[in-house]
Amino acid sequence: MTRGIAHAFLIFVMSVGLYPHHQNGRDYYLCEANDLPTSVPADALKSTITNHTFISSVLKDSPGIITFWNRFRSPIVAFEMVVGYTDSDDNELATATYAAMLPKAKAHFELLVPAEHIEPLKRAIPVGGNIRIISEGFVIMRQCPTKARVLAATIMFANGGVQTWTEHDWPVDPLLESLPADLNLPFDEVQTPSSSLVRIKITAEGKVEDAQLIDGNSSAAVRDLRQALSSWHFYPAQRNGQPAPSELTLLIRFNATGSSEREIAWIEAKDVKTPLVVVDLIPSSESPKWSVWYGRRPGGTE
Repeated sequence: MTRGIAHAFLIFVMSVGLYPHHQNGRDYYLCEANDLPTSVPADALKSTITNHTFISSVLKDSPGIITFWNRFRSPIVAFEMVVGYTDSDDNELATATYAAMLPKAKAHFELLVPAEHIEPLKRAIPVGGNIRIISEGFVIMRQCPTKARVLAATIMFANGGVQTWTEHDWPVDPLLESLPADLNLPFDEVQTPSSSLVRIKITAEGKVEDAQLIDGNSSAAVRDLRQALSSWHFYPAQRNGQPAPSELTLLIRFNATGSSEREIAWIEAKDVKTPLVVVDLIPSSESPKWSVWYGRRPGGTE
């Protein structure tokens, strides 16, 4: 998937421990949770995760950072951990996938779920060794999680052996697979709202079967947009490793003033009342086309 300059900078500052509290004079964080208590589905995984951090940012993404320790008896050449985040009342907020592997292990290691980011390993993780690994997601929130739990994990060892552990009925959020680079939408400066909150229903096949406006005024552009969402395709949500129907909240913003890329890269904390994904529509020179930005990524994956 597309990676921008902002993402490269994000990886750099995380790797050297310089994660900024302010950027361009504006608060970077929507929320930050450090040293999250993390439960695991098996005794074998105890103490494998330390220094667990989750950040929801105004860049419209949610990176997570963990230190993963090899507590096993063989070097590790690939691993994946699916982590669920909840609030103090155990309400599910988001899931994230942490994955890393040697290039030569790629052909033999089967991911449990698709991942936005896979960390390349330069060498096997030795017994007793560790690696700092980053995940990336586009569900953002203002209220940070207070707990995390490993929902599923799979590890490949240097000897070729593979071990997998899962929680019962483990859930995974849907993940965007493809969307159009642009949309043809009518625009009326009076009737079209600057933003609309839309709840979409996604089938077990990853198709959008319904889109309901839950906040914001309806207009011809919003109605056409709801119809256009049917062409988007997701890796479906999962329950216990099987595709399942799901819902996702989108904040759709019409940047009719032709905002710059830097301006549309930010989201205000006041606009994030519930966990959501931000979709920005930017007017194209070929009216009535609008360029689509999902989360922090430009569209055009199909």
